[in-house]
Amino acid sequence: MRRKRNLWLDRARYRRVADADDAFLTAQQTVELLLRGYVEGHVTVDLPESRGQQPDRGRVVVPLPDDVFARAESAVGERRISLLLDTLIAAYLDGTVMLALSATDARRAPKQPTLTLVPPGEAQNGEG
Repeated sequence: MRRKRNLWLDRARYRRVADADDAFLTAQQTVELLLRGYVEGHVTVDLPESRGQQPDRGRVVVPLPDDVFARAESAVGERRISLLLDTLIAAYLDGTVMLALSATDARRAPKQPTLTLVPPGEAQNGEG
């Protein structure tokens, strides 16, 4: 089940994800893929102890699947999901984490979304 979560995020960063010109994914889908990549061990980030007081942080409502939210919460601790998502979004926006999507012909393969996280060095070298 997907529930709307009240998260405390950097709203300017979240708007940058939502307003991206090349957005094939919605901001909610991007955030979910980043979080899923983290809980599945494909993405690692240095999680700070806290964000402290930042002027543009505020409530953002993001629908997230219960299973992904619960796994992330167990990985980073209760009430740290917002901090984790802020960190993942910042890494995505600065190119530290990249999402690469691929589509397959439904007649040739089962309908299964594929998430590939490409380290930036590989993407810049043409290997990703």
